[in-house]
Amino acid sequence: MRKLLVLASALCALLVVASPAAAKSNVTCTGVMTSANVRSVNVPTGASCTLVNSTVRDDVTVGTDAFLQATNTDVGGDVRGRNAQTVFVDTGSSVGDDVSTRGTAEVFVFGSVVSGEVRIYGATQRVNVCGNTVRRDLSVTRSARDILVGDPQAQDCPGNRVQHGDLEVSNNDTDVELVVAGNKVIRGDLEVNRNDGTSDKFVRDNIGGDTIACFGNDNPFLASGNTGFDRSRGQCD
Repeated sequence: MRKLLVLASALCALLVVASPAAAKSNVTCTGVMTSANVRSVNVPTGASCTLVNSTVRDDVTVGTDAFLQATNTDVGGDVRGRNAQTVFVDTGSSVGDDVSTRGTAEVFVFGSVVSGEVRIYGATQRVNVCGNTVRRDLSVTRSARDILVGDPQAQDCPGNRVQHGDLEVSNNDTDVELVVAGNKVIRGDLEVNRNDGTSDKFVRDNIGGDTIACFGNDNPFLASGNTGFDRSRGQCD
């Protein structure tokens, strides 16, 4: 994580900062935008975009091999990444609809409010989802290699609060770690199913919720300290 923050700082130093007056409508972002108020943002193939203290009324779209960091930024619609390098939403940001990525190498969602869903599919390197309020479903599927969906034992990765949906971590393949910990599922299920790979896999200290179910996960797998669920099934029983 520190490496990413250093990278973002370096980008801020090297790229021209866009003024609010310079960006009023649909914007192609290839630098740093601070205190901007725009309709939508597109990060084109291979580009790098940093949004700071900004408002995007509709969507942010991140293209192939592109990098996005949105810090303390309000997005009225979706944040979408397809085959991107990095999608990084953090620290005081809000998303009015969904955070949705597919085939993106690294996905980080920290300390933000997502009014729709967080859907991460096919991440190839790393997923960290920490300290967010998600009003609908939160899912990480068919991803690798290092996955944290809440891990209070790690630095800067508190659990998430899922208000009216399910938390699902399924069909992933990890060789670094897979941790689902410290999350609170208010009205919904927690499902951790069919996760493969050589890494340790932990489901611990989560609070429910309706059902907690864990099936078909490769060893090493450990479930412990999960409380408050109406029902527990499989490896999490």
